[in-house]
Amino acid sequence: MNSSRNSITGTAVDDHADEDAYIQKEQTRGELGHRMAEDEAQAPAGPRKFQHGFWDSEVAHLRKVYFKILGMTVVLLVAAMWLFFSIYWGSLGETTQHVPKLKGYVINRDASAGEGLLGQAIVAAFEANSRGEGVPDKQHLTWTV
Repeated sequence: MNSSRNSITGTAVDDHADEDAYIQKEQTRGELGHRMAEDEAQAPAGPRKFQHGFWDSEVAHLRKVYFKILGMTVVLLVAAMWLFFSIYWGSLGETTQHVPKLKGYVINRDASAGEGLLGQAIVAAFEANSRGEGVPDKQHLTWTV
C-alpha cells in the first residue's frame, strides 16, 4: 500500500483511495442497474410516463378521454355565454326609454371649509346634466345633489 503524508495536516494519505472509491461506485451502479432491469421485467405492461407523444397509438384511450373532457367544457362555456350574454345585451336594448326614469345621487364630500373646488365642479356638471344641458332630450339620468 502506497501512502504519503499530507503537506498541510501531516496525516497519512492513501494514493489509491480515489481508485477504491471509483471501483466501489461502479459496483454499486452495476447492482442498481441489475435491480432496475428486474423491476422493469416485473412492472405491468402499458404506457410508461414520458415515453410517448400525444399522437402515439398506445395512448389513444387517454387522448379520447382528454378530447371528451375538452369537448364537454367547450359546449358548457358556449351555452353559458349564450345564456348570460343574451340577458346582458337584452337589458341594453331600449335604454333611451328607461334611462330618464332612473335617479342618481351625488354626494359631495369635498365641500369642507368651502374650498372644495373639485367637488363643486363635479356637482355643477351633474346639475347641468340633470337640467338637460349638453345632452339630447330625455336621454340622461336625473341627478339629485
